Amino acid sequence: MFGCQGMTQSAEEGSGPSLGALPEGTLGRAYAEFLSSRGFTPDVFEGTPEELPDPAMAYVVQRLRQTHDLWHVVTGYETDPASEVALQAFTYGQLRAPSSGILALLGTLRGSQLKRDLAVDVVRAYRLGTQAEGLAVFPWEDHWTTPLVEVRAMLKLPIAPTAPGKLADAVRAIVAQLAAEQPSAENRWMTAAATNPPRAAA
Repeated sequence: MFGCQGMTQSAEEGSGPSLGALPEGTLGRAYAEFLSSRGFTPDVFEGTPEELPDPAMAYVVQRLRQTHDLWHVVTGYETDPASEVALQAFTYGQLRAPSSGILALLGTLRGSQLKRDLAVDVVRAYRLGTQAEGLAVFPWEDHWTTPLVEVRAMLKLPIAPTAPGKLADAVRAIVAQLAAEQPSAENRWMTAAATNPPRAAA
């Protein structure tokens, strides 16, 4: 069993060099850059949850809270609202936690007005969660120096995941490039459709 305190210490100082000093492409380096770029700190959930009197349950909850950002790193989901909803769906697929299922459902219902394909992202995330290895029991601290792509392979996750919201941008870029290279009425129509997707009803 690995301790929650080790997560905080490893992310900041650890027994060796800081995670930010690890080689590019390693899990530890990716995690450090994720935290730094968003102004997060690994000790945000350092204390044991006081609302849970059962030590075993408190440990599990604390561990899940402390590794939440690592789930972002390996799945590729960002911290924008749509990605957070998708990550809750992924979490529900992994743990069957009712709270994650409720958050994913409510987030989808509310967010679909702003992002029409959010439901597709959520279903895809849920399926990915059911197919991946258990992130909750993965020994993260043993793999700080492991390449991120290898960690993703261990967890049966996409090697180069596409976060919700970015897939549509990628498709539009490809279509625009195709239209530029091979001008035609059909490609111009595709570009217009990709650049100006249908808006959700008010």
